[in-house]
Amino acid sequence: MLSLFLITGCTNSGPIKSFKGYFHTVESSNTLRIDCSSAVQKNDPYGTDIGYMCKVEVTENTIIGTEDGKKLKVNDLAELDVEKTNTPRSVKVVLAEEHDINTSGSSREGLKASKIVISN
Repeated sequence: MLSLFLITGCTNSGPIKSFKGYFHTVESSNTLRIDCSSAVQKNDPYGTDIGYMCKVEVTENTIIGTEDGKKLKVNDLAELDVEKTNTPRSVKVVLAEEHDINTSGSSREGLKASKIVISN
């Protein structure tokens, strides 16, 4: 019983407000696919090396920009698509609401971003 307490007591699980990953692609006019493996692994006590993608929705209130403050639109992100550039760009996503992101596919869909910052 004690070892179970120690395992569950030491994991960092639960809802998060933001995560860092890599921008992958613009899936539709308001949905981005972003690598969110770091967020999933925070909630995974087994720490696998599996990569996970999140579908992040952009709303009219979402602020999109670069680290140096340049404002971007979803159309601009299409030019940074990893399939076009073959160069993954680091990204920080701030969610509109806290969300529990884990290995379940449904937990990684329908995430709404309040802010997205792409590395320069």
